[in-house]
Amino acid sequence: MKLGLKLLSGVIVVGVLIYWFIYHSGFIPYSRNPMQYMPNMHKTPVVKSEAEAPFFPNKSGSRVPPAGVISREANPYPYTKDVLAENVPAYANPLPISRDVVERGKLMYNTHCVVCHGSVGNGDGYVVPPFPKPPSLHYERIQTIADSQIFHVITVGQ
Repeated sequence: MKLGLKLLSGVIVVGVLIYWFIYHSGFIPYSRNPMQYMPNMHKTPVVKSEAEAPFFPNKSGSRVPPAGVISREANPYPYTKDVLAENVPAYANPLPISRDVVERGKLMYNTHCVVCHGSVGNGDGYVVPPFPKPPSLHYERIQTIADSQIFHVITVGQ
């Protein structure tokens, strides 16, 4: 009798635990939400744009974007691929000449440009054989064009 009572209580406890796990884990869809690991990621507090938001210091639900933000739809570069580099107004590089700027430029060149233009700019990068050879960056014509025109070629191509 004592063994039967222990067995029955063990089966009931295991059954309740299995029921609780299945009911709350989301394996079987129920009308109420299942147990979630991080419920605040699924149910974030929503603030209507013109409503008051008590958790912001100025209590405004409308947030002002940070300075310098550009919307996804905006295209701040006014020239397209149809415009030749020679027709872009000639401007100098606005960045100061410093070691940090040169190191950043070197990093960008070695990341994006070296595959076609090569490590020293001769146009002998390692992807050139199946594609047309790009011009050497040592040509006098390329050395004399404005920084804005080089930016145009880098941005939209030639």
